[in-house]
Amino acid sequence: MEDIILRDRLTDPLKNSLANVIYDILREADKVYSNYNGKVSWVIYSFLIKEFFKEQINNSYELGYHFTVYYEDIIKRLEDLEWYAYYDLLEVFASAKILDKKKREEVNKILESENSDYRLSESNEFIPITDDISIKSINAASESLFDYAKNHIQKSLTYISEKENQDYNTVVREAISAVESCLIEFSGLPANKKILWELL
Repeated sequence: MEDIILRDRLTDPLKNSLANVIYDILREADKVYSNYNGKVSWVIYSFLIKEFFKEQINNSYELGYHFTVYYEDIIKRLEDLEWYAYYDLLEVFASAKILDKKKREEVNKILESENSDYRLSESNEFIPITDDISIKSINAASESLFDYAKNHIQKSLTYISEKENQDYNTVVREAISAVESCLIEFSGLPANKKILWELL
């Protein structure tokens, strides 16, 4: 029987949809930066080979191939990795500002329609999620006006976004620290646990 919510795996339709997003990103990069001396898709591809796949670059690809050659090689390499490699690659694109807000929304619509329990947050990490209210709350918290709280929320999101070996104790500890930070900053009191307990 098929799982209702996808966790720890990708179905072929979800994998294909995410591959299409990667295709669109490379195609758009070449189209937007067509005046660039060389292909932008080559720059993205070579970056991914070095930094994401941690492999040696094949310089013969630098000769100005069409972006589809790079795309096909990226997808082939993703197929040899763990199921979450597609998510990790899109996180890299989002962090490098290659994946914009519109694409993030598209990715999240795909994830929702394919019943994935992950969403791409505004902090550029895929996080396990149960509903739209949760993702909106997480995005709002990650934009907190309180700097220390924002740091703790970001750490919490980083821990929960781990696809393997999620450390829920640290996630909870960082979330509690975020609340403590807000109380301390809001009250103007020094960061002293005894004073904090008095606030509660």
